[in-house]
Amino acid sequence: ARIPFAEAITGLIDQHTSRLTGLLSGLDNARGAQQPTPGEWSVAEILLHLIGDTASMPREIRSALTGTNPPQRLDQAGGAYTSLGAEDRDLATLRTRLSENLDATKAAVAGLSDEALGQTLRIEGFGDVAVGRWLRFTFSQHFADHAKQIEAAIAATR
Repeated sequence: ARIPFAEAITGLIDQHTSRLTGLLSGLDNARGAQQPTPGEWSVAEILLHLIGDTASMPREIRSALTGTNPPQRLDQAGGAYTSLGAEDRDLATLRTRLSENLDATKAAVAGLSDEALGQTLRIEGFGDVAVGRWLRFTFSQHFADHAKQIEAAIAATR
């Protein structure tokens, strides 16, 4: 039997949450804020990027389902982070913020039908994208790429 899209998205979120928890366990704040090489994101900066990417997801899902979806600009979706404030150096706080965003996203998709997740959302640079496909891309490819980036950053700062 085919798994409903909402369950598949929730499963992807849970997989990445577990993966990130494993990668970050035992990593201290000093190493987390250290850039592997000049110009490359530190672990904390990668987490800030993921927090930015996921912060608006519940709102974007609701707006697509209600037909009130103004075009989303990429800089509003997450953006790049080039410097860390003191409040952004605590990995436990960053993990909590990301977990809260992911939990809110799971709650927003819980019980949605495949038809509902087929509603479109306009994203600058991508055009009209089905909500479910956007979420699947984000939680499969995009998060996987950043998990690899975290792995590399941890390895480079040993």
